[in-house]
Amino acid sequence: MKRLLCVVAVIVGFALFIPHITLGAAPFYEGKTIRISVGVTAGGGFDLYARILSRHMPKYIPGKPTIIVENVTGAGGLICANQLYKLAEPDGLTIGHFNGGLLFGQVLEQPGIEFDARKFGYLGAAGMENSVLWLTKTSGITNLDQLIASKTPVKLGATAVGSYARSIIAIWKEVSGIPVQIVGPYKGGSEIRLAAEGGEVAGSVLSWDAMKSTWGKRFETGEARVILQAVPKPLPDLSKVPLGITLAKTEEGRQLVEIGIHLNNTFSRPFVLGPGVPKDRADILRAAFQKSMTDKAFIDECAKANLSVDPATGEEIESAMLNSFKTPRAIAQKLKEIMSR
Repeated sequence: MKRLLCVVAVIVGFALFIPHITLGAAPFYEGKTIRISVGVTAGGGFDLYARILSRHMPKYIPGKPTIIVENVTGAGGLICANQLYKLAEPDGLTIGHFNGGLLFGQVLEQPGIEFDARKFGYLGAAGMENSVLWLTKTSGITNLDQLIASKTPVKLGATAVGSYARSIIAIWKEVSGIPVQIVGPYKGGSEIRLAAEGGEVAGSVLSWDAMKSTWGKRFETGEARVILQAVPKPLPDLSKVPLGITLAKTEEGRQLVEIGIHLNNTFSRPFVLGPGVPKDRADILRAAFQKSMTDKAFIDECAKANLSVDPATGEEIESAMLNSFKTPRAIAQKLKEIMSR
């Protein structure tokens, strides 16, 4: 018996003092690959944020897994969201990044939604959508007054019914009667920009960060111009551009804009986990995401891509999403009608 105890003591001693021997289990994420499924095509703001994040977030995850990005396109991100909810294994190895307007789409009973937004796990957002209405120089329209006075409908490209950007256009048109015609659906911002280059559309409503990143020089030279903002307060570099809320002339109109556009902006670009992911893994990913938002290398790379880092926490996104389920029924029904056209 004494001899056995001595042998055990020796083994324990080696485990404690020899560096390469460990008594603890390896971190779950060690040697694993995490996939970020992006609900739109490559080249836009969603895709860029995800790819930059994939290069910096692993260092904050115990085990330092590899993170890869894939584009799961279709139906304005709905295919991506549905797949995350229904098909992704609840193992914490799949993160979705799709149009957050779809979350509000559940409140509005949008057709095709096969998820419950209240059961997703929210990691956070690197920035908000902060959408703007932009038009090309060839459209001949350089400001909001000219748009309002247009005798013919101005064609604006958009993704699928229910997507955030398309809904913004529809709400603005409802509350003000601006003469615009929605053209699409396109798969994403890249296709809309190509359509604008070819004269198929005059412009669109897209994220200002994404437009600066991809079309920055066109805005500098005047080949494209922002004429309206879909935010409650002016963006720092668009201080003289009017806000969309000014189009609303009634209390109902203001509620439609504030709930359908401004509230949605908070959770417009979420990074999301599917339902059933173990809490310890979800907590690891949420903490790693938040640390990435203050990582200098991450911030610098975003800056080089003309993407701002104005993060929202997972808790903030979840709170805004849950508040959207408290929308007054009359306003919800009106938004449903507007956004399903």
